[in-house]
Amino acid sequence: MSGEISGVGEPLGSPRESGCAWHILVPSLSLQAIHFHLLDAAFSGNDALIIYGSGYMHASTRVATFHRTNPLPGAMALTGTSEALLVLSAVSNETRVRLRYECAPYGTKLGDTWFSPVGYACVLAAFIVLGFAISLMPVYMVCYCKARRHQDLVMQESQLMIRSELQARRLRSSEAAREEQQVVASLQALPLEMWKDRGNEEVGKRPSCDECCLCLEPYSEEDMLRVLPCQHFFHEACIDRWFSANRFMPRSCPLCQ
Repeated sequence: MSGEISGVGEPLGSPRESGCAWHILVPSLSLQAIHFHLLDAAFSGNDALIIYGSGYMHASTRVATFHRTNPLPGAMALTGTSEALLVLSAVSNETRVRLRYECAPYGTKLGDTWFSPVGYACVLAAFIVLGFAISLMPVYMVCYCKARRHQDLVMQESQLMIRSELQARRLRSSEAAREEQQVVASLQALPLEMWKDRGNEEVGKRPSCDECCLCLEPYSEEDMLRVLPCQHFFHEACIDRWFSANRFMPRSCPLCQ
């Protein structure tokens, strides 16, 4: 009796008088199939080779049994499992089995490392995404620079508009203040006279009544009157308040307007 299994695997047990056993398992590698190639085989009597789809001899995991009436085929494949157990039960010295097996892992081998389809797809997707990101980087930088340049231009235009508006407001304010000063100076330049009731004597062009048309109070002898260019006259305080209250309107005589 002789038995030989060649390939990548871990022997299980050692040749015994009653037979041999071989455990095929590649650690940390998922197998798609285990291919067996017959080199030489001969069975005598009731000797047999039993193949299990796991590392344990259990009836539920038994795949096939080969003996004298059911010889080994030239090639066979065990799928759906990542390990196999071959048990040769023989008592005759004329029984011999020589097999060579090959493990077909899932995935692709890169160097000394096997990648499963899922892992290979993940690595490929990562490289694709990385390459896409690197290729988009110049486009992003160009768009970013254009956006920053446009933003800077908008900011500069906004600042210029704000400065122009502030300068215009200052100019308008200074012009309004200058006009107000001129008006105040003009008002101060208007002549002042004291009301004196002298019968038929007139001071300028008197109104039809002897009272101020702004405050509706009669003039007294000591009242100071401001005489306008149109020769209408009013209490000094009344006409000054009138012009101050209507500073944003054309200043004119209350009677002439």
